[in-house]
Amino acid sequence: MRIGIIGAGIGGLTAAILLERLGHSVEVLEKRHVLKQEGVGLGIGENAIRALERYDIAEDIKRDGNILIEAQLRDANDTYLNRVIFNKDGEDNITIQRSSLHNILRYHYKGNVRLIKEVVKITDFDAGTIKMNDGTSNQYDLIIAADGLHSQVRRQMFPGSEAKYQGYTCFRGTSVNPGLNDKTALEYWDARGRFGIVPLGDNEVYWFLCINALERDTEFRNYNLKKLKRYFKEFPHAVTNVLDNTVGDPLHHDIYDIEPLKTFVKGRVVLLGDAAHAATPNMGQGALQAIEDAVCLVNQLEQYPLKEALANYDRLSVPHTKKVILKSRKIGKAAQSESQLFIQLRNKVVKNIPEYVLNKQTEFLNRRPLN
Repeated sequence: MRIGIIGAGIGGLTAAILLERLGHSVEVLEKRHVLKQEGVGLGIGENAIRALERYDIAEDIKRDGNILIEAQLRDANDTYLNRVIFNKDGEDNITIQRSSLHNILRYHYKGNVRLIKEVVKITDFDAGTIKMNDGTSNQYDLIIAADGLHSQVRRQMFPGSEAKYQGYTCFRGTSVNPGLNDKTALEYWDARGRFGIVPLGDNEVYWFLCINALERDTEFRNYNLKKLKRYFKEFPHAVTNVLDNTVGDPLHHDIYDIEPLKTFVKGRVVLLGDAAHAATPNMGQGALQAIEDAVCLVNQLEQYPLKEALANYDRLSVPHTKKVILKSRKIGKAAQSESQLFIQLRNKVVKNIPEYVLNKQTEFLNRRPLN
């Protein structure tokens, strides 16, 4: 088949690699003229790592990444609340720099990425026709839209599916030599905001912080590292030390998700990754789900005719990703609460949840069916 993939991010490139190896003619379309991934670190769970082992990509990710053992939740007084344990079954949960993962995928994809100004619209979903803003049209047997949170293709397929602001804004950065355990992620919850620290190995961590704010809040758009240090100066030493050792300027973006879709398919067009099911980052599933989408879709295309393959992809993907969107949104609302009464109750409940129960609640993340 001749396949067009819109978006050269993690999901788009993963799909391109796997489809290319099956012998399909693949063209990746990307509107950024510099193929540089903005971002810091990310996590890739055991389900995705397992799936990529067939394609000789997993070893490269393990080589450049860091194996995470646990994630601890604490309050702003550094009081331990609870933890999620990874690697219980001998499987790897990997953290890695986003740029490193992107470089690995670019290495494994042997085709070209066609740089375009913009995909104007899909003029015929059943025929698989794309019209560019220069007036030219391309036709494909299959179009995979991996064009992210603000997907133009999704909005054309499903009017009203715009991204929805969730009430908080996020800063992210990378810190060097903070002197922390490289197998334990930390997250601190407080009425003033949330601060997470995730080790990348080699004495490097990525961090994120979330603060309640208006959408496109001008106050926080002007925040720099100095102001963030002042804002979080009363947090535990691990937080202030990470900020003190931060390299470069933090990245800043508001937090959005989308309402769960009933289908990711229309004619010869299929949505993948954030374009299909963008969730808040509270469960760290963005990159993982994009990879899983690509593997799941290619598994179906390898075994079934196109129409049946796309129906199977829908059946295997829509229920799981809906659950992630809704659960992640719920976690965000609880974590971002500013009510002291609610916070006291929340922390007490979290602290008294048995570890095995907490781990059971997140187990479904690594049990998504891909075939």
